[in-house]
Amino acid sequence: MRNEEQLEKYFIEQLVKLGWKYIPGNKLPRTGTDEPLIISDLLNVIRKFNKNKNITEDDVQHTLNELKLVSRDENGAKRLLEYFKFGVPIKYGQDKVVKYTAIFNYDNPDENVFIISNQVYNKGARSISNDIILYINGIPLVNIELKNPTNPAESWESAYNQIKDYEKLVPELYKYIQIGVAAEASARYFPIVPWEENPKTYLWRGSDDGENTRVKGGEPDEIESIIQMLNPKTLLQIVSDFLFVRSERGQTSKVLGRYMQFEAVNAIYNRVKDNYSGKTKKNKGLIWHWQGSGKTLEIIFAANKLFYFDELSTPSIYIILDRDDLQNQLSNDYNILDIKKPHIIGSIRKLKENIAANNYQGKRGIFIVLIHKFNPEQFFQLADEVNKQQGETIRDRKNIICLIDEGHRSQAGIYATQMKEIFRDAFYFAFTGTPIVRKAINTYSEFCYPPEEPYLHKYFINQSIKDGYTKRILYEPRQDDLHLDKGKLEEFLEASEEEIPEEFRDDVKEEVRTKLNNINAFLEMKSRIKKIAKDISEHFNQNVEGRYKALIVAGSRLACVRYKRAIDKLLPKEYSEVIISFDRNKDRSGIRKEIYDYVKEVEERNHGKDYERIRKETIINYKEENLPKILIVTDMLLTGFDAPILQTMYLDKPLKQQRLLQAIARTNRPYKEKEAGLIIDYIGIFKRIEKAFEFYEHEEIFKSVINKDKLGADFIERINKLGRIFEEVKRDYNKETLTETIKIITSDKSIEIEFVNLYKELRRIFELLGSHKVKLDNLNEYKWLTAVYSYYIKVVLKDENFEKYVKQFYKKTIDLIHQETEIEKIFRLPLQNSIDEEFVKRISEEAASKDYKASNFVFALNKFVLVDQHKNPIYESLIDRVEKLVNEWRERNLRKEDSTKEFEDANQILNEINEIKKEKAELNLSDEEMSAWLVIKNRLGIKGNDKEMINQIKDLYDELESIRIPGWSKNVELKKTVEMKLRKFLFEKVNSKYKLKLEEINSIHKSIGEQLIDYEGRK
Repeated sequence: MRNEEQLEKYFIEQLVKLGWKYIPGNKLPRTGTDEPLIISDLLNVIRKFNKNKNITEDDVQHTLNELKLVSRDENGAKRLLEYFKFGVPIKYGQDKVVKYTAIFNYDNPDENVFIISNQVYNKGARSISNDIILYINGIPLVNIELKNPTNPAESWESAYNQIKDYEKLVPELYKYIQIGVAAEASARYFPIVPWEENPKTYLWRGSDDGENTRVKGGEPDEIESIIQMLNPKTLLQIVSDFLFVRSERGQTSKVLGRYMQFEAVNAIYNRVKDNYSGKTKKNKGLIWHWQGSGKTLEIIFAANKLFYFDELSTPSIYIILDRDDLQNQLSNDYNILDIKKPHIIGSIRKLKENIAANNYQGKRGIFIVLIHKFNPEQFFQLADEVNKQQGETIRDRKNIICLIDEGHRSQAGIYATQMKEIFRDAFYFAFTGTPIVRKAINTYSEFCYPPEEPYLHKYFINQSIKDGYTKRILYEPRQDDLHLDKGKLEEFLEASEEEIPEEFRDDVKEEVRTKLNNINAFLEMKSRIKKIAKDISEHFNQNVEGRYKALIVAGSRLACVRYKRAIDKLLPKEYSEVIISFDRNKDRSGIRKEIYDYVKEVEERNHGKDYERIRKETIINYKEENLPKILIVTDMLLTGFDAPILQTMYLDKPLKQQRLLQAIARTNRPYKEKEAGLIIDYIGIFKRIEKAFEFYEHEEIFKSVINKDKLGADFIERINKLGRIFEEVKRDYNKETLTETIKIITSDKSIEIEFVNLYKELRRIFELLGSHKVKLDNLNEYKWLTAVYSYYIKVVLKDENFEKYVKQFYKKTIDLIHQETEIEKIFRLPLQNSIDEEFVKRISEEAASKDYKASNFVFALNKFVLVDQHKNPIYESLIDRVEKLVNEWRERNLRKEDSTKEFEDANQILNEINEIKKEKAELNLSDEEMSAWLVIKNRLGIKGNDKEMINQIKDLYDELESIRIPGWSKNVELKKTVEMKLRKFLFEKVNSKYKLKLEEINSIHKSIGEQLIDYEGRK
């Protein structure tokens, strides 16, 4: 396994192979460490890419100034990204017109200048040293920070946090950088958003060519994958087509594409491109991406990329939907992005006007339209008029793209037939988030080329879960005696009609309406709702409250109101809100009056606000605020609703097939420690799960939707794997045993990663299992493993946030800990983050084995020197010794040998650290002054403290302070002056007193000089 230095070298070597030119940080032709741009490269490409625009030197300088003067805030980020994509708008001196000055060449990527550099110093509020920066045309676009894969106290999260710290220290640099990469044994990428505390991180698993390929024999290595993502051409595509500013309700962030979106969009783009070039006659494709994988953004990315494809000559792109709520969601997602906005075609009349425009060639642009607008009865006359036209009409145009959402359910009827009659030569790409139905509509033949191409791109359920973009869905039938009776449930499952939203039931045939009303009468029974509401409140308080949120799916709008009344008697009223449709005229009479009265109460409670406005505000508050915690719905929010904090759905409405799958998938978004979305089934539908999903490929569904027995099997699997790691260890709680577990865990990084991941999964599953028998059967082993993990956190990681985090998300584990004195003692061990004499004394005096003492000393040193203080010049001389000590500790653990030597070495280093800290405080020296004194003292073997020499060092650094301005080490004259003053000091002050040989002077001069440069600006 590589250490940090080797990992850095590997990144550079591999990226150079992909086309990056390597220049060390101290050789970059920058004007200073306070200038993030490589000005010379940037000016050269501006001249080169814009020479056909009659650009003058004044125009070039004006472009540079625009880039440099962009503000560091959200508005600046938006403007800068526009410059990167479209060029900098400049009023050229000669022509007196605004032209866009290109700074990247997307059409011919090889024309750009790609530079990779390492150990790049940048000056801001404090100087920092970036591990790796990728520059395109002199602009820093990517920051890669690396951590030591062999260091047990570090991970990719450490590198992520370092970049977030750097953003605050050098904001001018991170104004330009768009993508951060944090890597150790694992790797993640994320958008640079300095004002956002925790932007999302992503895993890249794709290939570098945009094709749907995978490394043979399994998943590609995370480091190898992220390197492929940083291929110059891929990176340019990401900046151009998959990176956007996102602004919603006053909050600005960035959207950065995921690898499956990148692959699918490029597959669509390449199909259109290859068709236009004559490489293929294929003009359609099916994209199957599991619910929650980012399908809506995928459609937006595809539409945007195709709209700017020159060969299409301003195309017409129609995004076809089949539901109003999907149209609203897509429109909202478009509006919050800094991207070309679509036009919504809101009526059949507007659609006809769109088609008839430009002499029946149709309007150009991006349009959102519902499939139902293509009503054949409304298009007879228009079709005749189109046929009468001479020359090209919309029927003949090839540059029409139809992007169809939920293609499997909307493309079999007369509306779709009419659409295809109008857009005869168009490209058709269908997207679906649910598995393809085996019967009924033949989606494969409609949009694909079976058997050789069943999908243009597919992103499997299990892959989405593995990547962490979605979670599994766990179902648990409860209150069996209250389930819908077998006859009615069977009747519902056998019915050929889809479930009909309540507002449309008056329009269906009498037979269907009668069946639905019979079911609703059962679901609306107050006595039944009262019993279920009691169960919901108890489950919510024990399992959901304080961590996640919930959704109650009731059988009708009336049932929603009755659930609200029942829940309010058991939970605080502000915890829950009803989200339903409301018709002020129709809902005044009969049984609907109960709905009307409730809505009036809500409006009065909200000072007369309209219910629709209240409903929208409630949904926003559910996503972003503490209250409400439970939404009660029947039809609304079952599709297109994305709230990661939603973990539990209380289902009391019969649903099946795609509607059931779409509804329960509301719970599958990742959120903090969520192991799975949970469906509590009060209707009994999951007892007939195969029947409910009978038209789907079962193996795909069952990878995502599981019951508690399957979860119990997962629990046993993980507990057995963890047990094998500690196969020869006694299951007790004394320090010697726990020290033995630490030796095993830290002996090999792969074992450590496996242990941490398995325990975290085990703990999340434990919280979900409730009273399942498997918990009782394995309780003692789980308790002991919890003690081991707690001890690992305390001794190795020294994580200050651990207790707070566990208390928030793991109530059942905490309850278990407090029942067990041994575990609670370990859990409450004080964290020792300071290395001082008290720490050494306490550990040394504890009646424990040398292994125990050695492990405490080794990991305390590891955290202090290699993590917390690794940039402090005082401890530079100790870094190699501590790294060697940690490695020896690992090797000795592997060989199961005595650790006396490591204990003694660690004790010696700890004593040295404390002596250095004490001496520095007594002498009142800065870090750099103390470092210089240690070099002189150790090289010359000076005993005690030479007060005169120490004062002379202080004078030297006071003198150098005025010279060491930002960028001094890159300025030949200033660097020469610093070196001269340092040499003069060594000859006149040090040599005159200690009579040094020339090679000794040169050696000391080199060491202190390198420190001055390496820690430039660090005080």
